[in-house]
Amino acid sequence: MSTDVVHRVLANAELCQLREHEETAARPAPLLPPKLKATYLVGADPDRQRFWTEIFTSLV
Repeated sequence: MSTDVVHRVLANAELCQLREHEETAARPAPLLPPKLKATYLVGADPDRQRFWTEIFTSLV
């Protein structure tokens, strides 16, 4: 599975879709390079940032 394809799907998903499929969205998160992870946080809507922050911190 290409990281670029996964990134595009996650980046284009609506927040309600991400929340509905949170487990599925979280599954590839550990495989994403840090540079791509940053794109989900920098300049994103605060609710979307919060969603991804929770996903990324749950990986620890």
